[in-house]
Amino acid sequence: MCFTYFTTDDQVRLAYSVQGEGRPVVFVSGYSAAGEL
Repeated sequence: MCFTYFTTDDQVRLAYSVQGEGRPVVFVSGYSAAGEL
């Protein structure tokens, strides 16, 4: 997977991962919004 890191306006660092099927998975502070993988 390709990870892209960016910082929001409130300085929260996010890791944005796009999987092979094109479905985005967003990680907040190293944790997945969808729960543990």
